[in-house]
Amino acid sequence: MLLHSNDRDALASALTLNVETPDSASLNLAAPPQTDSENRLGFEAGVWLLSLRSFFEPRNHPFPDSSPIEKLKHDWSDELRVACAVIRDISSMTARLSAEKNGQESLLFAESLAEDSEPTDVVGEKENGESNNSLFVLREALYSANALCKSLLEARPVRLQSWEVVGRAIVHQLFAAKEAAAMAREAIRSADATLQSALTDLARQRVHTANLRVDVLHIFVSLARMLEWLRFIQKLLDRDQPLKQTLLVFTLVHEEARRLVAFIETRALHNEGAAEEAIETFDATGYAIKMELRKVFAHELLNLALQRQAPQVKVKVETAHGLLRNSFQQSTVALSQLYDSTLDGARLFGSYQTLLEQSLVLRSDLWKLLQMVLRAERERDVQPITPLMQELTTFSEGSLRFLMYKDWESCERFIEEVAAARGAVELAPVLHRFGTYLRTLHGQVSMRAVLANHPFEPAQVEA
Repeated sequence: MLLHSNDRDALASALTLNVETPDSASLNLAAPPQTDSENRLGFEAGVWLLSLRSFFEPRNHPFPDSSPIEKLKHDWSDELRVACAVIRDISSMTARLSAEKNGQESLLFAESLAEDSEPTDVVGEKENGESNNSLFVLREALYSANALCKSLLEARPVRLQSWEVVGRAIVHQLFAAKEAAAMAREAIRSADATLQSALTDLARQRVHTANLRVDVLHIFVSLARMLEWLRFIQKLLDRDQPLKQTLLVFTLVHEEARRLVAFIETRALHNEGAAEEAIETFDATGYAIKMELRKVFAHELLNLALQRQAPQVKVKVETAHGLLRNSFQQSTVALSQLYDSTLDGARLFGSYQTLLEQSLVLRSDLWKLLQMVLRAERERDVQPITPLMQELTTFSEGSLRFLMYKDWESCERFIEEVAAARGAVELAPVLHRFGTYLRTLHGQVSMRAVLANHPFEPAQVEA
């Protein structure tokens, strides 16, 4: 992406890269590009190193909303096995990188990680006096990290304190290698570079206040970065590779998303150069992201590391990936349309579900839900509430996100009231109020401009 020098300097200072070497030196966005032959391996290794760092931070993991006690009681052995597998994968990548860089046969290194002795090619490099090579230092650190993980697994269960101590030690040792910091930096640079030129041009040409321009660019870049991490997960899905390791990348997305929400709440919402409409869009963006994070990390990805059935793992990963991707894409489009109403999702994202498609699905689902609520109200004494609750769950996990953000809380509150009602006496007034609300909401959605040429045909609810 191409920015004017003033914009670039301001954006670089606004974006804090939380990837640090042990001396706490921040990484610079401007990094020398890798050669074509090293680019793919270096990028993948960089993403995994960043993800490993996020993975050892407990707050990035999927847990229920009331999680402090759960984290203390939790046995982190399954997560540690996943981390070990990723460490071995990174080792394999660095071995191939070493072979490409040095013309040496270094692939034995990755195969040696399962052995107790130090890998033979590392010993050879020591004897040849190459131990100061930055890639060698990283590979030796990976060997030590794998050995540490294996020794801790022998002493399971792994409790939170052990998880944190070992995690800090591994991250410190890995990022002490300059090559690890360089790979992480390059992965971030490559991800940030995926921001569409249409969005950088939009910010430069339509956002006339310098401070506001920086904030808008910060949000665009953060969303683009997270979408690139999600594309990394999609590639693993497409390759039909082991998917538990994606949990590490999800924790990286979680950390970045929380950081973006904090930026919006502490800075963007207080930007004096922002008009009221911009403030509302920032607020909606932060709220929408928080809602999707809650769905994914308090529900969809729970106990992913414990799953033993590959189909169940794939369903969880695909669902979580889709929820986050749709949220970040929709947030990007909403912010871009604040300054250019003609810039739609189809121009920005090939997989984007357009507002028309969303509105058609939402209108149909609201009508179906309304009919079920009305039926439940009429037949509350003879029909169980279970089918309605199942439909409410499906709606809350699906087309609810197509509503205006201001309607999310009200709709979710009604769903909670229906679930909490005990008996027909408590249920009757809740269903009546919910039905009235849904009828109004359906009418508002039907008045959306994109539906003007799409007359409504009431959906039929199965008996």
